[in-house]
Amino acid sequence: MEKQAVDVYVEQKINYAQTKHSDRWEHSCQGHTYILSTYQKLIYHDQLERKIEVKWQLDDSKQKINKVKVDQGKQTLVFNINHATTTLYESDQGIILLEIKTHRIDYSKTADGQMIQIHYQMHTNDQSLGDYFYQLKFTS
Repeated sequence: MEKQAVDVYVEQKINYAQTKHSDRWEHSCQGHTYILSTYQKLIYHDQLERKIEVKWQLDDSKQKINKVKVDQGKQTLVFNINHATTTLYESDQGIILLEIKTHRIDYSKTADGQMIQIHYQMHTNDQSLGDYFYQLKFTS
């Protein structure tokens, strides 16, 4: 296992389905990457100091990621470009069953870091909640 301290930049965007409203968040912090034999992960803390753990498996031959798992403590979101996933999401209104439809997972690597971008939609009760974008940049 290889562990490395990194600078983390997170950007999230939501274009809500029922309105023309959108939201955007940015966050910079310190984190750690871990390279293991079967997967890689990044651990950082969000704006509310919650621990976020992001795991992925890189297909080295294609430099492509097909699945990303984001563990946010009480919630785990799984993004898979091959099929939709479901999760129970704890909100202020109670627990909601969400379906996640991942459209794209883009991955790039440079001399000083890596970037993962995820484009997806969330649905509940067969109704779209919106279009979502989650981007991680991490550099050593």
